[in-house]
Amino acid sequence: MEIAALKVLVAGLITWIHVTGDIPIPKDRPDVNFVTHAELERSICHKSCEVLGFSPDDGGAVIYLDQSLDIEHNVCQRSILVHEIVHFMQHRDKSWDKETPVVRSHWREVEALRLQNAYLAQFGRKIFLGPGYAAIGIGYPYC
Repeated sequence: MEIAALKVLVAGLITWIHVTGDIPIPKDRPDVNFVTHAELERSICHKSCEVLGFSPDDGGAVIYLDQSLDIEHNVCQRSILVHEIVHFMQHRDKSWDKETPVVRSHWREVEALRLQNAYLAQFGRKIFLGPGYAAIGIGYPYC
């Protein structure tokens, strides 16, 4: 996907998330970096895992996605970007910051999964949920 098209997609998804999830639109936009699956595993899990995207909670403006994802043509894979943009917007809005880290993480994930599922519902799809996570232990694609 070309950079300009990706920026338009991200801006549109931010607007959709704001309207659907009532999360304030942030002043900035995240960059989306596509990296190898091995790089995601090393950075996020520190071992072999099923991670496909990550939005660091470090105040930065970068979302990392597995380079194998075809977010332009595959709605299920694009929904991973939706999920990570929700987390980016939550970080900017400081959603649940007054909670303990465990509670904050839980509610942020619940909201991201809810909005990811709402996005997919527009296309007649849904994510399969495990105990608190999407796509645990099931084959890819997961929706």
